[in-house]
Order: sequence, then structure tokens, then C-alpha cells
Amino acid sequence: MLDVHPPHHPTHTWRDFFIHIATICVGLLIAIGLEQTVEAIHHHHQIVEASEALRVERQENIRRFHDNIRAHLLALALLHNDLRIFLYIRDHPGTPLSSLPGVPAWPIGATEPLTAAWSTAQQTGVLERMPRTEVAAATEEYFTLDTNWKTYQAMMPLQTRCIAYLNQTADLTTLTPAEITGEIDNIKLRTAAEDYYGLELYEIAQRDPAYGPTPDKWAIDPFFHMQEELGLADSNPAQAAPTQRDIETALSALQPATPSHK
Repeated sequence: MLDVHPPHHPTHTWRDFFIHIATICVGLLIAIGLEQTVEAIHHHHQIVEASEALRVERQENIRRFHDNIRAHLLALALLHNDLRIFLYIRDHPGTPLSSLPGVPAWPIGATEPLTAAWSTAQQTGVLERMPRTEVAAATEEYFTLDTNWKTYQAMMPLQTRCIAYLNQTADLTTLTPAEITGEIDNIKLRTAAEDYYGLELYEIAQRDPAYGPTPDKWAIDPFFHMQEELGLADSNPAQAAPTQRDIETALSALQPATPSHK
């Protein structure tokens, strides 16, 4: 709040009056300028602090991302192992526990990305004063990380179904044939969800090289045979012809209508 005090002595001439008014105006301008300068310095410090906090958080999220890549690959290895075991029990009933081709082991452990610095920057309004390109890039990055984390969380009900038998027994050979079949289905669904999660991890690194390098698109999902399936069309065009017709029929709805000629 700026206070303007009246003169302590009467103004005797117009010249004195205008000098006094000019003095007041200059004082006001100086005060406003100083206030704006202090505010600008404060905003600059906010931007510097926010940028540094976002930089540190980004580096930690990159580290966590690579931890999650490793956890993803480990999860697929364990799920592949578990599926092999349950398929063996299904095909070889009566096999003792000690003769199974592997030991059951269930994957646990991705790490949630940090968002504290981003949330603080949003709440304080500092993003409005930061470069638009920088804010746009950060917005996309945090959105992608959040989407990927939600994909991971969606797998947890499937994980719960996979390990539900442990509330009954640790001896897989005592499960009924129906329970074995159900467990195989659970593992297949859990693995498919993990494969999709892995492809999302790959795409994150493709969008932002700072998150790379990662295994290539198919190596990030070992035991997943989509690449081989996609290659069937190239190796046998005649067999793929009906598939291609279905694709063309579906996509024909996107073609612009041919203008009529009167």
C-alpha cells in the first residue's frame, strides 16, 4: 500500500504546486517500479526453484523407469516359468512337487513415478511464467508416466487371481484339474497385460530419448510372439488375402464420399 502525505507547508505559487505534484508522481513511479522489481525477482526465484525441482524429479523418474524396465523383464520371466509349471501339471497329473520343471515365483514390484514437484508447480501457478515449450513437454511427460502407471496398477487384480491358490496350499499338485486350468488362464491374462505394459514402456523411451536406451520393441516382451504372427502375412500373401479384405472393408468407411455429378 502506497501512502501519499500532504505537504507540511502551504504551496505559494503555481510553480511550487507543479513541482510538488511532479515530486509526488516521481515518488509513486519509483515506488511502483521498486515493487514490480521485487515481484519480478520473486517470480524469477520461483521459476528457478521450480525448474530445479522438476529437473531433479525428472532424473529420479528416469532412474525409476529403468528399474521398472528390469522389473518388467523379470516379471515376464517368472510368469513364463509359472505357466510352464502349471501346463506340466495339467499334462502330467500325479507328478510330485519335487519333480516339477521349476519353482513357482510371482512377480511383484514396479515403482510409481514421482509427481510432487509437478503438482507444486501447478498449485503455485509458476507454470504460467515458465517457457511454453518447456511446460508442454513436461505436461506430456507426466501424462505419459501417469498413464503407464495406471496400466501397471490395472494388472494387480490379475496378479491377485494368480496367487489366490496360496490361501489354500503351496503344493500345486493338490489342486484339482479345474483349478489348474483356471490358473493357466489367469497366468495367460496376467502375462498379456504385462506385455502391453512393456510396449508402453518402450513407447515412453521413443518419445523422450532421455528415457532410453531400452530393449527394442519386441525384445522388451520376451516370449511374446506377435512379431512372428505379423510376419505370416509377408510369408504367405494368399493366406493373408481374406484378412486384408476385412481390413479394407472396415477402413472403407473412412474414405471420403465420391461427389455426385448431375
